[in-house]
Amino acid sequence: MYNKLPKYDPLTAEKNLRDYFLTQKYSNGEEKFTMVEDETGWEDWTWTIKYKSRRTLKWSAACSFALGHEMPGWVLEGTELQKLQGRYTPDKYKISQDGDKFKVEQLCPCGETECEQHIFPSKVLLESSFPLAIHTIPDRNAEKKSTPLAPLFRKHHAMTFDEAQQFFNQFQLRWKVFITALKIKFWMICKCGEAFEETPCAPCTQKTLATCCLCGDERVKRMLKKQHPSKNNKGLICSDCKHAEISKCTFCKKETPLYHDCVPLVNQDRRYSKKNYKELIRSKNAKIGICPYCRETCAYNVYARHFKRKHNDLKPHGAYSHELDLFLCDYCDYENYDETNVKEHSKIHLNVLTHPCKLGCGESFRHHTGEIQHRRKVHGVEFQSTRKRRRVGNKIELEPPEPAAKALVL
Repeated sequence: MYNKLPKYDPLTAEKNLRDYFLTQKYSNGEEKFTMVEDETGWEDWTWTIKYKSRRTLKWSAACSFALGHEMPGWVLEGTELQKLQGRYTPDKYKISQDGDKFKVEQLCPCGETECEQHIFPSKVLLESSFPLAIHTIPDRNAEKKSTPLAPLFRKHHAMTFDEAQQFFNQFQLRWKVFITALKIKFWMICKCGEAFEETPCAPCTQKTLATCCLCGDERVKRMLKKQHPSKNNKGLICSDCKHAEISKCTFCKKETPLYHDCVPLVNQDRRYSKKNYKELIRSKNAKIGICPYCRETCAYNVYARHFKRKHNDLKPHGAYSHELDLFLCDYCDYENYDETNVKEHSKIHLNVLTHPCKLGCGESFRHHTGEIQHRRKVHGVEFQSTRKRRRVGNKIELEPPEPAAKALVL
């Protein structure tokens, strides 16, 4: 480092030192070295040269940035202003300094940091009753992905109200966006077609509820069951009352509750359930069995889904707690014990029609069931019903086919 210094000469030593060290400066004009003169004797003088080192600071400690427009990493002390001016253009940002800390603010096209005609994405308040994000619907080939919208929005420069509306409309969500200079509110559109701060709205929620005619408990309407024909009562009852309902069993010929130890099937599997609900009643290695709660035939591989959809409101009974994991919609207060139902429900919040008519008429639908109903009603397509299975004695057999309609002989 010191090889460039000339040979020592008492007459020019001070000048040579000053010319070499004090001319070295940082990019901001600050000198890299200081030179202090010390008297060490009557005739000898020495100079102490000190290197003026600079700290390395985090950008978050050196500057206050507009939200969404931060600079990551570190900066060398004394070069902050130069770096900021190279990154933030004066027509979009205002750079100010308060003591040792800098501040970066967004500017609108009017050249102001506060404006009633423009929105500052870094300052405006985003208000919603649900997490502000876009969620993809998972399937067998792709996992669920969530993209937060707030970071995407805050990276933009100051914009007009129409530009902000266009930004949120591109995400194909069925919502209503209320935009002001200080706040943006997001309301989802309910099934009834109106926008509410929280969905589903109170009237729509009340439509899904009903009261058991026996115990008076309020349950989800689709979970209520019909009473046994021998009761001569058309009122609907809850799963717990249905579970305790006394009726005559066709197979054991006794007046018993719906769930009881009935005549066993051939080679019936007696294993104990490790789940929170009873195992399917079936013969060993059989693919079809009988639900112990409703006595309907059910395939073994879909029994878990059957229980979640039809018996999720059962209270704890005996050794079984009947507890299930609850799945929630990402956009509203809808909840269900079956994850598939939640996936299908979430489609009502999207403006994307993913099921086109298979006959090519141009119509599209949100749900697969809507496309099937369309072909049946509009195109007259008849779908062949599958033959169900039922218990016959101590076996499970296919129901006999329906007899063909006889032609009238004139």
